[in-house]
Amino acid sequence: VLLLLVLGIGAVSVAAGSVEELTSRVQPMQQLNAELRGIMLDSSRGLRGYSYNGDAAFRDAYDRGRQSYVQVKDELVGLAVANEQQTARRVAELADRWFAMTAAVREAQPGTVDTSAQLVPSVAVMDEFLETSARLGEALDATSTSLRRSSVATRQQVMFALISCGAVAVLLATGSAIATAQRLGRSI
Repeated sequence: VLLLLVLGIGAVSVAAGSVEELTSRVQPMQQLNAELRGIMLDSSRGLRGYSYNGDAAFRDAYDRGRQSYVQVKDELVGLAVANEQQTARRVAELADRWFAMTAAVREAQPGTVDTSAQLVPSVAVMDEFLETSARLGEALDATSTSLRRSSVATRQQVMFALISCGAVAVLLATGSAIATAQRLGRSI
């Protein structure tokens, strides 16, 4: 009975660890990765719109993205563990590079051929950012699925251990009751 209880406690600990990693690291990373991708796409659209027609609303979208991306990318990199760190750092590096490349476009006179030409090199960086971010997202999805499966399997093991403990306790109680009844029958 004690062995089954120890196994049950160990399984509960493993399940709690899986749920903790999922909720405190993996899911926040998934959200941050998606948020950073959204910031980058909105900023790109804003910069293209501003560079073509000079509309301040487009420029403001770019500026908001430039202001908010740093915190999001830093949090993303901060949550990454061994196998995710390289990809998360690459995502952050590409975001930094894209904003560095596009800063000059933001300051240039909108609607000119020169402004449009300055945007061309940043397209390749944005494409690489999106591909790398997608790879990170796929890796995080796989980790999330693995942790969920592990948690489900561990919960099943806990249930088995608890049911086994209950069954053993019932058998022990029945055996004890029979032995006590036999002793009482002899003494009467």
